Amino acid sequence: AEAAKSTTITLRGGHGCKLIGGSWISGTSTCKINTSINPNTDIILKGGVVLLFSHDNTLNINLTINSGTRLKIDSSVTLTVTHIINSGIIDNNGILVIGPGGFDNYNLISNNIGATFNMTTANNYNEPAGTIFNIGTININNGVTVDNSGMINNNSGAKITNNNGATIINNSGGTIDSSGTINNSGTITNSGTISNYLNAIITNTATITNSGTITSNGTITNNSGGTIDNYGTITSQNGGTITNQSGATINNYSPAMITNISGSNFINGGTINSTGNIKNYSNLFSNGGSIVNNNNGLITSNGTITNSGTITNNDSSIIENKSVGIINSNGTINNNSHTVITNFGTIANKVAGVINNNDHALIENKSVGTINNFGTITNNPYTVIDNSGNITNKVAGVINNYVAGEIKNESGGTFTNNGTFTNFWLITNYSGGTIDNNGTFTNNETINNSGTITNTGTFTKGTCNNIGSGTGC
Repeated sequence: AEAAKSTTITLRGGHGCKLIGGSWISGTSTCKINTSINPNTDIILKGGVVLLFSHDNTLNINLTINSGTRLKIDSSVTLTVTHIINSGIIDNNGILVIGPGGFDNYNLISNNIGATFNMTTANNYNEPAGTIFNIGTININNGVTVDNSGMINNNSGAKITNNNGATIINNSGGTIDSSGTINNSGTITNSGTISNYLNAIITNTATITNSGTITSNGTITNNSGGTIDNYGTITSQNGGTITNQSGATINNYSPAMITNISGSNFINGGTINSTGNIKNYSNLFSNGGSIVNNNNGLITSNGTITNSGTITNNDSSIIENKSVGIINSNGTINNNSHTVITNFGTIANKVAGVINNNDHALIENKSVGTINNFGTITNNPYTVIDNSGNITNKVAGVINNYVAGEIKNESGGTFTNNGTFTNFWLITNYSGGTIDNNGTFTNNETINNSGTITNTGTFTKGTCNNIGSGTGC
């Protein structure tokens, strides 16, 4: 049989309403559909008309909603349309299903409380002047793309689900404001702005790629299997929480920035790979997974970092703990290959903590800096620990300076040993520097001393050279 051919009806009054099978309500310029209408009749709305569906319909048509007109769907009604071009208002209180032609929105789609907006196939475009206002539920299905250059406003209590195989593209100039929930099992690509407000939730089990701006006062959770690739800016602020779960990955590419503002929470149980910048201003930054700072990456902290996992500093990268910064570590910190850890604040290496200084790396403790070691610090070959502040090796602490490693105690620096301190290469105590030994200090190689060494513990001196006004060898 020959396929039905669509006709086009322009609906601007009672005559057009009758032609499509509706009832005209003249006082409100409303064409009310109480029955199933011809599914192959293209409809164009003009002249301020309102098209109201009060009956389920599946329409294989192009529906054009011009400026000043409105499509309205009653609650408990399902409307399925192949393609919608909207320059007016879509007011959905029921279930709106967009088919293979998708939608082009130039004005307002309002998905109201209790309503559902399902996108089943094809590409859907929210143009620069377009707004999608969601207080209900939006489902984006496998194979569907939502391309946003306008505004998507996901309100409190509302939900957007981007399913496996689905894609949301938020273009430069596009905005997604959410006070509700966004669940992503597909792909979200952001070149614009995503704002996740107080009590809002974003969960990711697939891929989010950001080259724009993401700010969160709410919760962002990257679940196991999820990947966030950041080329732009991600900020947790005003009590927000970003959680990278075990099995999840955040890749922070240069020159991208991840910032945890004071009062906000950043929790890593998975893997963070960073060649960009990570800035912490909060006392709520915790790592129980792996953070790898690579290729000139920079981690700076003006707050507190609590580490029970592994932090690795690689390839000319820098970790800088500022004057108000605190690093509490029960895990492992690896400072590798021409990297620098600079401390202006406090580093507490706890009983189970391990700090490894490896392969031409530098740990620099500035004049206002304090390092308290309850665990193990290992200074390996061709590395330097340079102290101008205070380093205290606590009673259970162990510090080993291995062959070709050097510990420098600068003028004004104090190095106090209450635990076990073993030197296999070179310790230089400069004029004005002090080494206080109250524990076990074993020198198996060389100490060059121009400052002061005091001993109330066990001191195996080995080759210990007093230089100039140096005392204690």
